[in-house]
Amino acid sequence: MRLVSSTSPSSLLYASLDAARRQLAIHGQDLLGRTLAAAARAREAIAAIDGCRLVSDELVGQPGVAARDPLRIVIDVRATGCTGFEVADALRRGSDVHVELATHATLVLVLGIGQPLDALERFAHDLAAELADIRRPGQAPTVPQPAASLHADPVVPPRDAFLGPAESVPVDAAVGRVSAESIAGYPPGIPALLPGECVTAEVVAYLRALSAAGARLHGAADPTFHTVDVLREA
Repeated sequence: MRLVSSTSPSSLLYASLDAARRQLAIHGQDLLGRTLAAAARAREAIAAIDGCRLVSDELVGQPGVAARDPLRIVIDVRATGCTGFEVADALRRGSDVHVELATHATLVLVLGIGQPLDALERFAHDLAAELADIRRPGQAPTVPQPAASLHADPVVPPRDAFLGPAESVPVDAAVGRVSAESIAGYPPGIPALLPGECVTAEVVAYLRALSAAGARLHGAADPTFHTVDVLREA
């Protein structure tokens, strides 16, 4: 109980935890079995869609891959000519389907032990219908990998840059200036620019490519990446 104890205990939270524990103890095996069976059917239907490739057991045993989680369905959509961001947006707008995660190359579905089966059974149909409207010939354009040149030593202590007087300037005009914000393309969610670092042309090009592909720029004062916050020059 120490893991869930609090100086402000919530009876609603405790009741919810106990109800979830009871459901797992009594119905867990049956619920999980239904979800896994539906997931297998969904994977088979998705694999039949032209341009969609499932990430499967062939990766198991490679460095960093110990097993495949059957409650996660990872779909490589690059062969549709679209990015994962574009496909996720089409699913959201056209079919009211919200995937757990979209990347430049993939869609990730995360299933629960009590997964509603109707939506899962319908997903392959919805995906095929949306792809019919947006697919393009060829592979989706690639996003450049962050190069070693993206590494930059801070020229101002991060705290001073983050709390110091700042101004927003056009992205191209920010090159050579000191960043006053942290910007990370998500995914992968690793900052390409931190407060106190000098804004370089390589960083600008990389973040522009991520933004153009549909990635979210986490932490950016201007999510459209038209401007960047930099330290005001004396």
